[in-house]
Amino acid sequence: MRWKIVRHYLTTLILIVFIILFANFIAISVFFNFDRGNKRYELAYRNNPLHITEEFKKYIIFEKDLPKVNNEGLKILNENKCWMQILDTNGNEVLGINTPKDAKKHYAPIELVHSYVYTDAIKNSTLYGSLIENKGYKWTYIIGFSSKRIAKYIAYFTPYKIRDYFLPTIIWFLLITIIAIVFIGYLFSKKLTNPLLDVINGIQSLEEGNYNKKYPKKGLYKEVYESLNNLSNKLNKSEIERKEIEKMREEWITNISHDLKTPLSSIKGYSEILNDNDYEISKKERMKYSSVMLEKCNYMNGLIEDLRLTYRLKNNQLPLQKKEHNLVDILRETIINILNNPKYENRNIEFISKEESIYLNCDEKFLERAFNNIIYNAVVHNDENVKIKVSIENIKEEIIITIKDKGKGIAKEDLSKIFERYYRGTNTGESHKGSGLGMAISKAIIEAHNGKIKIESKIGSGTKVAINFKNY
Repeated sequence: MRWKIVRHYLTTLILIVFIILFANFIAISVFFNFDRGNKRYELAYRNNPLHITEEFKKYIIFEKDLPKVNNEGLKILNENKCWMQILDTNGNEVLGINTPKDAKKHYAPIELVHSYVYTDAIKNSTLYGSLIENKGYKWTYIIGFSSKRIAKYIAYFTPYKIRDYFLPTIIWFLLITIIAIVFIGYLFSKKLTNPLLDVINGIQSLEEGNYNKKYPKKGLYKEVYESLNNLSNKLNKSEIERKEIEKMREEWITNISHDLKTPLSSIKGYSEILNDNDYEISKKERMKYSSVMLEKCNYMNGLIEDLRLTYRLKNNQLPLQKKEHNLVDILRETIINILNNPKYENRNIEFISKEESIYLNCDEKFLERAFNNIIYNAVVHNDENVKIKVSIENIKEEIIITIKDKGKGIAKEDLSKIFERYYRGTNTGESHKGSGLGMAISKAIIEAHNGKIKIESKIGSGTKVAINFKNY
């Protein structure tokens, strides 16, 4: 993996170098050729000293066979801040315009060549020259440009040396440049790819389920390492929760199987007695047996309904039929139904409401079931002498329902899981084992009505359940 990344990186780097070199070549070509034919190029060409010198002969006129410069020529000299001399065939000055002090009146041929070749041969001047012919007689004219504006330098070269030395030098230069880039790129890529490999290995490690490895948050990939550590922590937490839920689910399946098997055993036993012709039973016994069988059937039906409802809640398929209902009446009837059960007729449940009517747009059947689960839990998990208070009040735009007792309380480890599916508290006795879905169902129903439920409890101090609904 390391070499694969390095190879891709170096290939990209070399490709970029060649693209840059090619782009520079194109840019230089365009720079030297793009302006040809347009006005800016023509203007630059006209202001070129070679062009000015060569074209200047048309501004030289002859009067009585002697050269002179017309007004247009004088204007060009002044505009370009130039001086000028016209020499005869002997190198003597015939005409001088704006000539500096260092300008000679006579030039030997070698002096003329020297002045033409070298800048500042005549102080602060760069010379250009040309010839003009009149009636078979040739005149030499030289134009001096300011050396601050125009300068000439001579480059000497031997053609065979270009072939034998210059081209190989260019090739070696490019080759050494590429080798240097590859070497520097390799060193840089190691620094770049090492942490990248750590990140890739870290992701593979997470894929394999190893969530305990941590990476130091440093260097170029500091934020990436931090994100990787956070992801590892979250996945580790999710895995722990998944295992706990899986464990609870397995325990729940075992308990549900037991809860279904126990009443089925009773039903089977009593049905075998009722079906046995050899066994004489009285009418009273028949009534007793059938009553037990009916009770067990109702119990099993309740478990199955809980399972069915849990599935629908999980998939957001709760068919709520909302209407305006009086929550005071729903709570009161829920409490009465619990107290009408012979097992709990002696329980002390106090209902408190300052108003007779507090309305909410809700599904009465489901909301009654949610309240029943919560109040029933308070009843079955406490002793007979524990007082349970159920209150409802409407404060501004919020309905607050509270179920409070001063009973056994709930352990801290149970409290955080009380609304989870499949969970049964550690203080659940054999006499009132439920499906483990009641509180989860209640929470889902309340939230489906845009409500909130919160529970507080402490061992030995009791439990408080608070339900809030928005009442717009």
